[in-house]
Amino acid sequence: MKGIFRYFFRYKKITFFILFQILFIQLFQLLKPWPVKFAFDYLIEKKNLPFSAVGHLPFDIQLFILCASFVLIYFLLGAFVLLNNISKIYFGNAILTDFRMDIYRKLQKIQISYFNKKSSGDIIYRTINDTQSIQVIATKIIFPLISSIILLFGIFVVIFQINQKLLFVFFLTIPVLFLSISFLNNAIFKVSNKLREKESKLLSTVEYFLNNMSIVRIFNMEDSEHKKFQTSSSDALSLNLQLNIFETIHAWVVNVLIALGTAVILWFGVKQVLSNDLTIGDLIIFISYLESLYGPINSISQSISLYYESRAGIKRVLSLLNENELIVDGHECIKDNIINCIEFKNVNFLYESNNLLIKDANFKIFRSDKVALVGKSGSGKTTIASLLVRFNEPTMGDILINDKDIKEFKLSSLRDSICLVGQRPILFNGTILENIKYSNFDKSNCDIDEILKIVCLDDFVKNLPDGIHTHVGERGYMLSEGQRQRISLARALLTNAGVFIFDEATSAIDINTQKDLFENIMNRFHDKTIIYTTHRPENLRYSDYLLVIQEGRIFKTDKSNFKI
Repeated sequence: MKGIFRYFFRYKKITFFILFQILFIQLFQLLKPWPVKFAFDYLIEKKNLPFSAVGHLPFDIQLFILCASFVLIYFLLGAFVLLNNISKIYFGNAILTDFRMDIYRKLQKIQISYFNKKSSGDIIYRTINDTQSIQVIATKIIFPLISSIILLFGIFVVIFQINQKLLFVFFLTIPVLFLSISFLNNAIFKVSNKLREKESKLLSTVEYFLNNMSIVRIFNMEDSEHKKFQTSSSDALSLNLQLNIFETIHAWVVNVLIALGTAVILWFGVKQVLSNDLTIGDLIIFISYLESLYGPINSISQSISLYYESRAGIKRVLSLLNENELIVDGHECIKDNIINCIEFKNVNFLYESNNLLIKDANFKIFRSDKVALVGKSGSGKTTIASLLVRFNEPTMGDILINDKDIKEFKLSSLRDSICLVGQRPILFNGTILENIKYSNFDKSNCDIDEILKIVCLDDFVKNLPDGIHTHVGERGYMLSEGQRQRISLARALLTNAGVFIFDEATSAIDINTQKDLFENIMNRFHDKTIIYTTHRPENLRYSDYLLVIQEGRIFKTDKSNFKI
């Protein structure tokens, strides 16, 4: 839990402002019953109020002052409570935003391999739902706890001055109350933790179906997937029911113990009034404070319960924040995005399965080289591409850019200089223009038109009713796979990168269009370094040489001496 308190320290001013409000709120809470006490102990007894400023005034004026002060206390109390709630909401939203932003930044820096081990639904749940636990801790635990402690202290001081015997009776009920509460808290925490896991799994089930809807339908697996969803939903609802039962029992036990303590104190209080050891006004103060006294204790118990419930979410989020599979940023820039040489020196890459995918890789690629990276499926071609843009880090060895370790360069500069296009095109729910310009908003319409011709999309776009402003739909579902790949290529070619990596980026494009596309790219970007992976023999002719991956080892060969 220590990891979350740094978020509180970012907002010291608002924190102190909230504490200042709490002090005044509890002051007015303590003052609430006093006008009633003075009315019973003085005015009803035909006595003047014990204040020199008003004691000499007529009876009606003194009564009016008591009534007005009663209203004023409640008015000021309400005003401060309103201000306090607004301040706490602002504070809670601010630290929640910071917390989520840190999680989001963390996700942007973690190696791609991390996401292969976690479901998207679980990561989304942690980022959106679990992070709300810090807001709960701030607004519903820490400040209410401080508020309750201040009020308890004030009540103890006042009651101690009125009647020490009754205060002693009250103290006897406190250990029983807290022992009962602590017994239930452990169960609440365990159920809460399990519930979050089940809700995360439920979200993953929905996310899995949405991403694989066509496969589910092709193989008539709707019923099977429905059963999975039904099971996940039932498990989550069952745990949610358990949690509500425990919380209800928790509240019931607290209320019964509060009623028991109040009954005992009322018994002794009435007897002391009858024996003239306590005034009616003092008893009213005492009973009023009892309600206020047990309120903070109930608040403290609820805070403890909420703490255990929220701790499960905080624990899951902190495990993500503490994930050490980070890509550490460098500090140098690649000048003008120019890369004269890429070098792999004794590079090894090992997956968690302990299978060495890349073994002792040693090769150089120079500026403006056109390189075909070939090998069987799963041989490591995509891994080489991901290492070059630092989606993953080598297990051993070094990757050099312009004779410097790749880790010395800022990630932003590196990825400005090396642009990767994957086999599965990723499009956003927007227009064709928005998807292409995502990589470079500064490019003009002429630049866009030129790029569309290079990727052989110009005629297709012109024939669309809305042209380049046509919406592509979620993940580009309104376009064919080949069209999506060409838009993805256009987006990359619009950048000012010095190196382009095409990882099976034309696999869904027909042979004739692919031929025109490759020729256009090689002619227009002849001064750029282009690395591409392919399984099509006809694409090898566009390369200067090949880098062949066999059983994890990489060797350089002439394209004329190699057959796929």
